[in-house]
Amino acid sequence: MCVFLVFLYKIYVGLESRFVSQLCGYIGIEYSSPTLASAISNLTPAFTFILAVIFRMEVLALRSSITQAKIMGTIVSISGALIVVFYKDPAIMSAQVMKIYPAEFIQALFFMCATIVSTPVCIIAKWNLSAFRRRPDIALAAIIYSDTWTTKG
Repeated sequence: MCVFLVFLYKIYVGLESRFVSQLCGYIGIEYSSPTLASAISNLTPAFTFILAVIFRMEVLALRSSITQAKIMGTIVSISGALIVVFYKDPAIMSAQVMKIYPAEFIQALFFMCATIVSTPVCIIAKWNLSAFRRRPDIALAAIIYSDTWTTKG
């Protein structure tokens, strides 16, 4: 019985935290812009790395290539987010693009470009192509969970 109650509590906390997170995001968009919300949400790995360094959960071995890559990634992601936030897009150009192309086409084009860019990186990172085959295990459950709970807005 105790295990079942803990399980129900975990589900409740998971759903509640997701709801509160989205609610805070939408309230933030009301006070700022969707561009800022998108840029800030993509900074989670950078903030996680900075907090891990501050709380000494991450060892900074500056001669290590792994640490150098983490530092460069943090700097690049934060500076990229700042550029996105402070760049003023001409509203006329955005309006013209939205008039010519429907939103579904733009979203499909975005995902197609992301696929084209990420495919060579995945193949270079994993030469063994059988690693991309999905079997009914915990990895498949994680993909389904991620798609179900984290991408619906």
